[in-house]
Amino acid sequence: MDNPFEIKLAEICAKAVGDETSKKAALARCANFGLSNREEFLLNSIFGPTPDNVLILLDLYDTYLPYVRGQKDNGRFIADWDSANKLILDAINLDTVEMFGMFLRSIFVWNGEKKYESAVREVLRKFEDYTAGTLEFDEISVFWSEVYYKLILLIVAENLSFLTEEMQKFFINSKMLFEAIASGVDLDQKINQSINYFDYLDLRRELASTFAVFLYVNEQNIGFNPATGEPVKLAFWIDKFRVYSNKKFDGLSLINFIQDEKTWGEFNDGFSRMIINSVLMIYGHLVSGYYVYPPASEEVVRSAPVKKIEPETPTYGDIRKLVEEKTSQLTDDDKPTEIINLLNNFSVQYNDPTILDLYYFDEPSGEFKWRE
Repeated sequence: MDNPFEIKLAEICAKAVGDETSKKAALARCANFGLSNREEFLLNSIFGPTPDNVLILLDLYDTYLPYVRGQKDNGRFIADWDSANKLILDAINLDTVEMFGMFLRSIFVWNGEKKYESAVREVLRKFEDYTAGTLEFDEISVFWSEVYYKLILLIVAENLSFLTEEMQKFFINSKMLFEAIASGVDLDQKINQSINYFDYLDLRRELASTFAVFLYVNEQNIGFNPATGEPVKLAFWIDKFRVYSNKKFDGLSLINFIQDEKTWGEFNDGFSRMIINSVLMIYGHLVSGYYVYPPASEEVVRSAPVKKIEPETPTYGDIRKLVEEKTSQLTDDDKPTEIINLLNNFSVQYNDPTILDLYYFDEPSGEFKWRE
């Protein structure tokens, strides 16, 4: 599938702000780079070229491309846990070409391959400690803080399947989710890989349900209410699509939803629409079981045989009563997340996405409510 967020450096150079001589020189430099798809994706994601800045950024491409290709510093990269463990971030200068070049070479090689799992997890742990868990680099200059943040964003997104569940939930519940999509990372594939990291179906179901909950309660604003123009969160679009699709979360309904101008009003641009489309597809795959029951090899089937069980389906009233009992001791602040979590579990267990609609956020009152 084509990547709607793909950036081509040559196209940006052709639109560069500057005179024709500068543009021609920039296009020649782009051609001389001979970038592979992987090299172009990585450097574009890190440096974010635009027609306004591309003439300046080409010098950075000249500087760092040899590191990415392993032509500088003996091709050094972090290959295993031991070399990652020896990194002491407080004792080194992050804002040097050599250090950042080493990290770029590392992420270029890692590229989501499981054999580098221990190295990736240890490096990420070191960065978490260095930033006190925020993954924001406030102690270094603006340029270096921005490129290191984008580096971490790619490390997390590309290697999501073998990171800790805590880091996975942090990612899905944060602005990183939307930024990774906007960078061109195929998160549908990455989240699919994360769930299928486990052989056993119960673990897949549990993780898919957890991801759906953390996606729904993502606190980052994304787009605007088409009626009022006010910023809204992802839950707004999930609830809106749930009504539009009659609670089906199917692909055809999503296509129609995205193409229907009434969905968007005058406040949401094409870029926001594409991101929302991508996230709604992921959410639909999470709650429908699409990620949980992929075609499996004979080995996986033997290790986790699917038992055909036809559970007695409880009524919606029974489900509400059970959920209220389980959350009766929680505070008002903690209840909504746990209720949504439990409803997601029931939705997956009974293959009934309408269960998710029993509890919703009522905008006029600003409260979560049970649907009567």
